[in-house]
Amino acid sequence: MPPIWRDRLARVRQAVDGQFGEAVTVTPQAAGDFSSGPDPARPAFPLVGVLVTGQGDQSNLDGGAARSWRVSIPVSEAELHVDPDAWPGVLDVRQGDHLTADDRGGTPYEVLRIDRGHRNRIVLRLGAR
Repeated sequence: MPPIWRDRLARVRQAVDGQFGEAVTVTPQAAGDFSSGPDPARPAFPLVGVLVTGQGDQSNLDGGAARSWRVSIPVSEAELHVDPDAWPGVLDVRQGDHLTADDRGGTPYEVLRIDRGHRNRIVLRLGAR
């Protein structure tokens, strides 16, 4: 990409984040065989990104809100679009880490998938926690 377009893309990302960005806190989780908990080797850290949520409440495939599922399957998922140049900590986020949407009253999410295939954003696919 020519330097002029890199500069313009950076300015557009900054403008979008300034207008639509929301503060979140990432709490890394240590993966275990049967449970997970905060990862002591990776401290919690802040991010700002564009949080896009689906319509309606999170529910399981049966339409209920049961939390006894063994596998998290998003029905109405959320996405957090983060600029990795402005927030390089997003590169350390892993599947299973917890996010708290600080600007939305502390709404809790879990990272279900990470999409790194975009040119200028990392998209964290989130599910309700």
